[in-house]
Amino acid sequence: TKAPAIEDAQKSRTWDAGHRKFLKRLKPYGLKIGSCIKPVHATRSECSSILTAMQGRRQHLRPNCVSFPPMTERTLFGRHYALAVVAIIFTALLAAAGLRSAPGVLMVPWGQAFGWSRQTISLAVAIGIFLFGLTGPFAAAAMQRFGVRPTVMVALAMMAASSAVSLFMTAPWQLILTWGVVSGIGSGCITNVLAATIVNRWFVTNRGLIMGLFAASTSTGTLVFIPALSAIAESHGWKPVVLCVAVAMAVLIPFVYVLLPERPADIGARPFGADESHAAEIQTRSNPLKTAFTALGEGLRNRDF
Repeated sequence: TKAPAIEDAQKSRTWDAGHRKFLKRLKPYGLKIGSCIKPVHATRSECSSILTAMQGRRQHLRPNCVSFPPMTERTLFGRHYALAVVAIIFTALLAAAGLRSAPGVLMVPWGQAFGWSRQTISLAVAIGIFLFGLTGPFAAAAMQRFGVRPTVMVALAMMAASSAVSLFMTAPWQLILTWGVVSGIGSGCITNVLAATIVNRWFVTNRGLIMGLFAASTSTGTLVFIPALSAIAESHGWKPVVLCVAVAMAVLIPFVYVLLPERPADIGARPFGADESHAAEIQTRSNPLKTAFTALGEGLRNRDF
């Protein structure tokens, strides 16, 4: 419950470049350095990040100045909160799969409404599928740098906005931009990369079961959405279909904000199946583009990849 803190500034008024660099490293974690009389408080979720940042400079630290207040563990009806996380991620994956299947339902209605050829509509769909796959490494890096919840919320907002704006499209390039580029990038953030991140953070046991459940959400989304969207398109045209997709994505955003903690430690819990000796996850904050390109480069050097 205790962690070292920085040596009092009043006792060492001259700060060298190393001290200043060290303070800058602590700024992303919300620490405010005060006098020796008042301790610096930090949330429990910041513990591992602060201790990691402090490694190597313990000669400038002294104990009992940074305290971590007690936190009550959040549960779901008495069950481990990881079950709630599984539910919200399953729903997000389900919705993303529904969005990716929507162009197949809308291809004929779009052609009839705008006179566009199958090649034009297929080009937009192909671009979306390409970016859906390409975004994976960058989405993983963004989750590592900015967090899972912000990344998922931005992705849902992109899919909702691209679907809503497409209601006003009049030219093929607008179809490519909305249903190709923007929705492709957004849906690419909510795929197996998200599932793997959640499983690794929230589960120590039953990882295979949860990963299989997340993988099944893609097929389930296609199975559920295609018949429903086809019935709406046949009865009311293509615009109600697009509107339903946009509303479904937008409705998920507040649920993700409220129900999806970043890590188990944020709610005073351990990963599902972890014992008391389980080591806390160390958060790293690296450049997401550099991380993604580095991973892609390592993969390209591997023949199997």
